[in-house]
Amino acid sequence: MKYLLWGFALLSFTACSDSNPTQSTSLSDSTATTASKSSPLVLSNLIVEPGQVLNIPPREYKHDTIHIKEGGLLKVNDNGSKWLVLNAKVLICEGSIEYRNVRRGVGKIEFAFQSGEKIDHTYDEGLGGSGGSGAANGRQQGGLGFRPTDYNGGGGGSGAYYIGTPRQNVPGMAATDFRGAPSPGLAHMSFGGNGARQPYGHGGLVCIVADKVTFGNLARIELSGTNGIDGSPAGGGDCYGGGQVYYWGGGGGGGGTAGGNGGVLKVMSSDVTNMPVVNVRPGRGGRGGKGGPGGRCSYQGQDGMNGDDGEQGYADWQ
Repeated sequence: MKYLLWGFALLSFTACSDSNPTQSTSLSDSTATTASKSSPLVLSNLIVEPGQVLNIPPREYKHDTIHIKEGGLLKVNDNGSKWLVLNAKVLICEGSIEYRNVRRGVGKIEFAFQSGEKIDHTYDEGLGGSGGSGAANGRQQGGLGFRPTDYNGGGGGSGAYYIGTPRQNVPGMAATDFRGAPSPGLAHMSFGGNGARQPYGHGGLVCIVADKVTFGNLARIELSGTNGIDGSPAGGGDCYGGGQVYYWGGGGGGGGTAGGNGGVLKVMSSDVTNMPVVNVRPGRGGRGGKGGPGGRCSYQGQDGMNGDDGEQGYADWQ
């Protein structure tokens, strides 16, 4: 089969726990240096025992046999930005494989086999929600919320304010990034809410290459996107009388981040038994933060906008 790449077995490895059936172990990059930096980690067997959680960095792993037993979990470390490639003569998955929280904004993620064959994927990034605008106070305008150009939420604008010596009405300030605009006066009033930030959240990229693949009845591959983070609420306004009425507008709420996209599973094998549960659902966008209330007046700030929902991932059986 043209996708299969075999290497000389350098050592034998079994991920098992003799004393604690729920022990979490890891296969770190330092362990992986038994092979050269440019070559995949070559081991004779990779076995994840029941109750075992084996944490690994995303890269290629080549084995005679990969066996994830029922109740075992092969888990890729968070914040990865590479393909996980499981390359074996025989792969048996009766437990689970999990790869989530891939870094965002990295562009095309590509893996090249030694044969020259390549696989790649580019996540289409959704937009974070815009920050809400601060409220006017009947005399001056509130500050504008920030409209983001990436997956993070925009900051909210601050509300118009009555301040100074002598007292005067001043407009609210606009937000210029994810940070909410500060209050023109008292720190606890009229400020814009912060937009949420989330540097990772996509489902992972997994490629299985094997002569024979067998999935158990409880096998599961978890590559779902993460829900976006909600924007922050804004500071409230108020008004009072005393021969003259004075107003403070509520600030605009912060925008939510975009939800993470679902991941990708590629299975390259001509002999596959059973089908696992594959979760490549996207995450929903983060909710916008609430605009600041008007207190005793009606000058309430705008709510922040929700971030885009993520995109559905897919599985490809070849």
